[in-house]
Amino acid sequence: MMIVLEERQFISRAADDRYVLTDDLSVLGSDRSMHNRIAEVAMLVLAEMSEQVCLSCHLSVLGGDALFVVAQADATKG
Repeated sequence: MMIVLEERQFISRAADDRYVLTDDLSVLGSDRSMHNRIAEVAMLVLAEMSEQVCLSCHLSVLGGDALFVVAQADATKG
């Protein structure tokens, strides 16, 4: 596993032959954090819209030929 992480530049070897984390690993974590924040903010809007139109609402993004649902709010019954 360490070899793969090193090949993908998530870790590197220091002069004393110990492994250290690279900035790439930090960026990977912060990107995920941003996606979570976008979904949290979207949920507020989606929930309100879903309540107003009585339908489920989705926030989706296009990735290549696929559509990925980032957040969704289900319609409330009643």
